Amino acid sequence: MPTKAMERVLKRGKEAEKRIKESRALEAELRQPEPEVKLEARKETRVRNGMTSDKIVALAEAEVYKNEQLGLFDAIPLADREVFPTLLTRIPIFMPITKA
Repeated sequence: MPTKAMERVLKRGKEAEKRIKESRALEAELRQPEPEVKLEARKETRVRNGMTSDKIVALAEAEVYKNEQLGLFDAIPLADREVFPTLLTRIPIFMPITKA
């Protein structure tokens, strides 16, 4: 007659065997060869080494918009006249002096 401890060991052994079978099935699925992709002749097309600047800008804008929608920050709309504060642009940074 098996004791409670032996029953637990047997139960855990069955669970472990089940997990091992599942992991082997997943590994076999991952190791399946990928379908071959036929490459077109590139003699007539120009070889590109990455994304265009327009594509990079579009992706960055989409990321900023998404983060704003998620509430990570608040965007404050600016009018063209509010880009630079008027007072800051009219005050000279350095004192006007002569070269001597």
